[in-house]
Formats: sequence, structure tokens, C-alpha cells
Amino acid sequence: AYSKENPEGCSILGIDMYGDSMGVRLRRGAFEYSGRVNVVEGLSLKAPYRPFQVDAIKALSAAIPINPNYAGILAIPTGGGKTYTAAYWLLKNAIENNNKILWIAHRHELLKQALNTFKDNAYTNDSNNSALLTKRKSFTFRLISGIHDSPRNILESDDLIVASKDSLNSGVSRENNKVSVTPHSGLSHVFEKWLKDEDKECYLIIDEAHHAAAKTYRNIIDFLKEKHVPVKVLGLTATPTRTAESEKGLLKKIFKDDITYSIGIKELIKMGFLSKPVFIEPIKTGLDMTSILSKEDIEKIKYFDIESIGQKAAKTIGENKVRNKTIVDHYLKNQSSYGQTILFALNISNAIALNKLFNENNVKSDYVISGTIAEGTMASTPKENEKKIEKFKNGEIDVLINYNILTEGIDVPKVQSIFLTRPTISTILMTQMIGRGLRGEKVGGTEETFIVSFIDDWHNKIAWADPKQLIDDESVFDDDKEKTKQKIFKVISIAKLEEYAILLDNTIDEKIKDRIRAIDFIDRVPVGIYSFFIEKDLFDKEKSKYQFETEVNIIVYKHLHDEFTKLIDELPDLFKQNSFDKRDKLHNNEIDDLVDQAESLFFTGSNLSIGYSKEDVKEIIRYYANTGLKPVFLKFEDREKYDIKQIVTEIKKDSNKFRHIIENHWNQSKIGWQTFFGIENMKNFLTEVTFAWQKSQFPELYSTSNESPIIEKEKREYEKMTLDEIRHQDPEYYKFLRDRVFEKFQDKDGFYYCAISKPKFISTKKVYFQIDHKISLKKGGLTKISNLQLLKRSENWKKGSN
Repeated sequence: AYSKENPEGCSILGIDMYGDSMGVRLRRGAFEYSGRVNVVEGLSLKAPYRPFQVDAIKALSAAIPINPNYAGILAIPTGGGKTYTAAYWLLKNAIENNNKILWIAHRHELLKQALNTFKDNAYTNDSNNSALLTKRKSFTFRLISGIHDSPRNILESDDLIVASKDSLNSGVSRENNKVSVTPHSGLSHVFEKWLKDEDKECYLIIDEAHHAAAKTYRNIIDFLKEKHVPVKVLGLTATPTRTAESEKGLLKKIFKDDITYSIGIKELIKMGFLSKPVFIEPIKTGLDMTSILSKEDIEKIKYFDIESIGQKAAKTIGENKVRNKTIVDHYLKNQSSYGQTILFALNISNAIALNKLFNENNVKSDYVISGTIAEGTMASTPKENEKKIEKFKNGEIDVLINYNILTEGIDVPKVQSIFLTRPTISTILMTQMIGRGLRGEKVGGTEETFIVSFIDDWHNKIAWADPKQLIDDESVFDDDKEKTKQKIFKVISIAKLEEYAILLDNTIDEKIKDRIRAIDFIDRVPVGIYSFFIEKDLFDKEKSKYQFETEVNIIVYKHLHDEFTKLIDELPDLFKQNSFDKRDKLHNNEIDDLVDQAESLFFTGSNLSIGYSKEDVKEIIRYYANTGLKPVFLKFEDREKYDIKQIVTEIKKDSNKFRHIIENHWNQSKIGWQTFFGIENMKNFLTEVTFAWQKSQFPELYSTSNESPIIEKEKREYEKMTLDEIRHQDPEYYKFLRDRVFEKFQDKDGFYYCAISKPKFISTKKVYFQIDHKISLKKGGLTKISNLQLLKRSENWKKGSN
């Protein structure tokens, strides 16, 4: 049934016996996710008539054919038609020449859109009568994902495979930088059935290429290269670089030929291919978020965006009647102007509640949602979402409420307005949301698009992405040192505002405040941040997986800088000695176990009074597990400018100029005290300066001892405890013991060594060692330095780790 002569094959649905011949008749079943596209002889309805598309196609044609190992990026803003541009070029240069295409994306909607673009342009000539598919009469396709076809059905004759990255990554592992796959896994089927015996070129297309830092994408690329498949890699994105310096470097390694073609949002607006954004004065909802969310919630949002607040808090906000009525009333008052509107909801509850309210006010609305509602049922299935989006395109729906669907790649024309009711700290996500409504008149869209932001009261605790700034300043995505400095300053400023909110909060224990104030202001200013993106998963009731990503910013203070540095440096070894280095994804309990090990090795006994969160360590480990990258430390270069003791020194020299000195420093925008304390809080700045002056005059009143006296009786009791018991009872003493034992078993070259292994085991990494007793407690031994030794971790005895 399956052969080159019969590439579509057939499926056995029933067996009929007829006549004396006892013949078997095989019934064919039509399967929409694989088949053949017959090329139409004639002109298509489209052509790359936009000047920038013509330029992009020329750039691709100049770069790709001559480079057998091509790996580059096509960067066109959201709404600019990058999918069509890439598909057109591939039809003309890959399909036409009998080469193969593997198109990978991370969302089901992107997969279907890509496949439909190929189908809809299968003509001998484009609308300009330029040759497109003149040699091919047809080509075959297959759509692979958890809800479409399976990799096991791949045929050698397939020309185009459009697949989700996860459908290809099951059974894939990496060891010693080599990718291996289990038999019958998705990637195994791709190679064995489709590419193994081919000498044709394969074009690997990565849609939304800024996701390519994930191991799952790199595994596919590296595996094909290891198998010597002649593969050319083209990444498509509207956001060609990343904020995290480490991921910029990795994307450069993946796409070694860098950006083949790019164009900016402003240029497309000027040309009329993107509509002009009209920013309406932000609408205040009147909802005080700090009265709903805990300090812990707000702290999480600063790092993990709005999704981190939990289902209960999300439901409370999403169903808030005052907030929702403000949103709907504003639309009703301006309905004739706003027209067809995409509304980005804050969460699932918000989407459902808003839809009900719109319907009650006779507005034709509906919602598309990725994720499950509280009762565990899917609010909107993938197929239902597709139907609703189609209705919106056809004008049957006026307001399409969205949660976590319409941010990447979905083409929705004729949008007149974008309602941003969902705040985000991610500039990438904000750009994607705005881009959904910027289809210009020249391409069937609108001349202008209204951008309406709804602002809750956060008391300046979160630095939300500003939609207007993203249009005015496209360089937010540039690999630019000044922009990196601004990002670091923004993140650190939020931390300082949060800290000062604690000092002013009457409900906080005064002892906690005193511990903070006892630390000099400069030591409460972070030395830098770790910044990176993490992908998170959502599942529906059909087990379909959806991914979104969030930006993580981890603040590092001087007193913990060494601890974080050691953790980052030894991440590969920590994973290796736990045999996790071969895995692309870890379970939550495995991540928790690594966090416990990291805490024990690097943080126990350190000063954790400020600047430490177990969640930070977990996110670093999760990031490394997903990417294999060490987060890069971004240093706060201007930190020394924020030493209040220097201001005190100025005042001491000339106290008569006290007011002048204070006002001068406060108004120096380059230093930014106003950002640290809040633009209207000069009083708080003055309080901090005054407090620093008092400490300088009466140091004895504010001094604290770093020593923790140990009673002799407790010392003797510690000697009878296990190390783990001491760790929980007295972390500082545990750290003292741990550090002394490591020093005891360190040679002059800085290598730690195992006390008993033969041949001698040495390493500079602490993660390969564990501390144990020479004489066990059961046999009368004591937990003291003279009875403690360094051993190679038991997990490594059989593995022979290096």
C-alpha cells in the first residue's frame, strides 16, 4: 500500500469477501493532516509585492544557495508576512527543486497557518506572473503534533513536514554533546524514514526562532548535523534578539550567519503595511492590586510576570466586577470608533467574565483560551479556538477576548483596536500583543489601530512594559550596552522601591526593619542581576500542550555574589553527578532535589537576611535544565554612585550647604535617586541620608555583631549530631565545618581530593564531594573537624566521574 508509486498509501478500514476469489478490498480513508497538493496551472492570488518582501526574498536568494551550511534569520515584525515570505521562497527554491522542508514551531496554531500558506500558494506562477512551481505537478505534506498526525506515519516521499518540536523530541537525550534518540521516537522516524538515504538538501525552518535557545530545538539541529544530513537552517522571528546576554550568544551560535534580512516596525508603518498605532490615554481601573495581592505575590510578579500569582488570586482579579465593568463601559462608549477589537485578558477567569459582561450588553464577543479552568475542564479547545478566530476574521464577532493564544504568528486582519487589560513585564510579549492589531491598509488592514491600556494601581511596585515606548524605541531589542544598563537599573530600582515599602510598612516587625537598616545603604544596593527567559507549559483536557515564556530577573547582592557565582560555575557538574546532564527536562521533584543540594553546598550558613530566595535558585536550575546554558551575570556598573555615605561625607565638610547638597543629588537624573525612592518621595531619600548621618555620628547605637556565641554544652551536643542535623539547627556552624573540611582536603594547586580513593580523585568542583565521618557516630565518632573527611560522592563511585 505504501510506496513511491502510491505515496498517499491507504488504511484498512474493513475487509470484504466477494466472489470465489476471496479477494480483499482496501478502503481508503481521507486524512486531512497528510496528503498531496496538486499545483494549479495559472496565476495565484498573491505575489510578494510588498517592497520589503521582495528585498527579503532577494536577500535569501543571495545568501542561502551558495552556503551549504547556511543558518540565518529572517526578521520581519508581527503583521509583516514573514510566514508568507518564507513559504514563497521555499516553494520556489526547495519544493521546485525536489528538496525537503522540515518546518518546526511550538504552537498548534502556527503549524496549521504554515501548512495553509504552502497549500494556498501552490501555483505555477504568482499573481505577477513570475515562475513559482513550473517543474512540479504536486507535492506531499504531513502535519505532525500531539493532535494531528504521528511521526510513525512519515513516508520517504513526503516533501513538506510541519511538526511541533515536542512531537519530535520524545526519546531524545544528549550525552557528551552528542544527541541520541530511542528507536521509534519522533526524531528517529524523521531520520530513518525520511532523510537517512537522501542526498537532497533539507531546509529546517524554525518558526518564532527566538525560542531556539531551548534544548529541544538544538537537539533537532544537532542530531541532523551529526547524522550528516545536508541541512540549511532558517529562523523566522519578529524579535530577532533576546534580552538575556547568554541567549543572544547562543542564538548567534545556532544561526551563525546572523540576520539575513530584517526591517523595523517604524519603516513598515511609514510604508502603510502596518497601521499607525494611536495610543489612547491609559484608563485607570481603580483596582488597588496591593490590597488583593500579598507581598510574596508581588515579589513573584517582579521575576515571573503576572502568571505567577496563583489561580486563587488570578480568579479574584479576573472576576472583579468594578474592573471588568470599567473595561466594558469604555468599549461601549467608543464602540463606533473601536470597531473590531482584540482584548488581551489578564487570566482565564478574566476572559470568561468579560465575555459574559460584553454579551449582556449586546456586544458580539467570544473568547479563545489556552489552559484549563478551575474545575479542570477546558474553557476553549484548540478546534473551538480555530472556529472562533475564523468567525472574528469574517466579521461575525466584534470583540475577541484572548488569553495566551493570539500572541505569536496568528494572522487576524481588520483589527481596529487592541485592549491591553493584561499587564506584562516582558517587552517581547508586549510587542507581540500590539503586533496583532497593526495590519495596515495596503494589506487588508486598517489605517490606524487604537491601543488602549487599562492600568491598575500597583503603587509603582512593578515596572510594566510600556506599549508606546516599544514603538517609539525599537532598540529595546538591540544588543546595546546602554539598553542593558537601563534594564539592570530598572530591575534594581524596583527592588529598592519594594525594600523601602517594607521600611515604611507599620505592619512589619520593627526588628526586621532594624536588621535592614543596620546594613549600610550601599550594601543594600545589588551588584547586578541574572536575566534569562524560561518556557512554561499549559495543558488542556486533551493533554495538548501550550507554551509561553516569561522573563526572569534574579537580583544579586554583594554578600551573596560569591555564592551565586559558585552555583553558576558548578551547574554542569551538579547535573552530571546526578546523571541529569543527559536529560532535556526534569520533573519538579528532581529540580527540588537539586535545589536542596545547591543550598547545602553554596548557601547554608551564609547571610540570607536579604537578597536570597529559594525560588531564585530553582529558576536558575530550571533554566539550565531547559537550555544547558549558564545564566550570564549582568553587572550594575553604576552601583558605587549610590553610596549614601559619600553624601554624608559632603555634608560633614560643609553642613551649611545641607539643603543644596540634598537637592543637588536628588535632581541628578543620571544618578537616579528619584527612581530608587519614587519620583515624589524626596522625603524618603532625606530620611535615608539622615539615618546614614546618625550612624556615622553614633556607630555604637547601630552596630550589630556578626558573631554567634556557642555555649560549650551546645558544642558538645553538636559533636553528637549528624551533619544534616547541624545544618538545620545551626546553618552558620554547618558552613564553618563544611568550609574547614574542604580547606583541609585541598592541595596547593587548589584541587580538592578524596581522602581514600585510589587512584587519587581530584577536582576543583565541590559538587563531586561529600563530607563524611572517619569513625561513624554509631561507633562513637564525633562530628568535629578531626573526624571529618572528604569523599567522592557515592553516586559517582560506579560512574568514575572526572
